Amino acid sequence: MKFFANNRASALALSVLAVAAAGCAPAGTTGEGESGGFGNYTLLIWLALFGAIVYFLMIRPQRKTRQKQRELSDSLAIGDEVRTIGGLFGIVVGISDDHVELGLVEGRIRVSRGAIAGKIGGGGGSSDPGNEIMNKDGN
Repeated sequence: MKFFANNRASALALSVLAVAAAGCAPAGTTGEGESGGFGNYTLLIWLALFGAIVYFLMIRPQRKTRQKQRELSDSLAIGDEVRTIGGLFGIVVGISDDHVELGLVEGRIRVSRGAIAGKIGGGGGSSDPGNEIMNKDGN
């Protein structure tokens, strides 16, 4: 898992962590003395803020991406035109629990369900270059 996949998110998360660490200095060094405002709750507030930033900028988008991939994998049917993550275009000719068999222009290939990047538009007029290849000899 790439923890800091987004540079902007990682910079923001690290700056919040740095501010939280600076806010956790001992009471005598801040000049506030015994009657300091939030006291020990400052650390908890900053850590909660840091956790929220990490969740909304890194974890939540990854979950959405995984959910979309799972929905795509579950919605595959025989006859669908698909594109794999490797750039292959084919038509689904067989489906199993863990793999999909694609019919290519010449022959067939078996790929993992997770390797399907997306379906190619069902109607004509799609701007996907794979449609031209698939329609050459009627496959």
